[in-house]
Amino acid sequence: MRRLTRFLLVMLAIGGGLFVLIAVTSNTYRIRTAAMEPTLRCPSGLVPGCTGDGADRILVSRLIYRLRDPHRGDVVVYRAPIAGARRCGLGSEDTFVHRIVAEPGERWSRRQVPARHYVVLGDNEGRSCDSRVWGYLSRDRIVGPVIAAYWPLDRISIR
Repeated sequence: MRRLTRFLLVMLAIGGGLFVLIAVTSNTYRIRTAAMEPTLRCPSGLVPGCTGDGADRILVSRLIYRLRDPHRGDVVVYRAPIAGARRCGLGSEDTFVHRIVAEPGERWSRRQVPARHYVVLGDNEGRSCDSRVWGYLSRDRIVGPVIAAYWPLDRISIR
């Protein structure tokens, strides 16, 4: 009985430590647009193009990009660039979720991506206000990569 109690206390301590670490180094977001459908879903009936029963909720690391640079294929949350916010009808502190498709120095649409800039596109091309509309994304606007979807329960995933 003592071993079981000790084991349970250790597991609770580890779980609590992980929870605190994640809470301190991450942000949570709710998907509100169809830009990343079907990868990340928003509630159908409320926004055109959405297919979910509810909004996916995601966990975004604020720490990972302090340790490494963003890479092609990463799904990232970022503060809307001023040009993007205007053209998409958002405020400059609103956040977008898109996938990085080109890194600094790579060619995209006949032009080379500038240093510390990225090209981001939504998976749902017809419903995404992204680099096709407003251009390159500056590195300093990126909050971090999506590391998990945690709600609804049937859509839980680690990225």
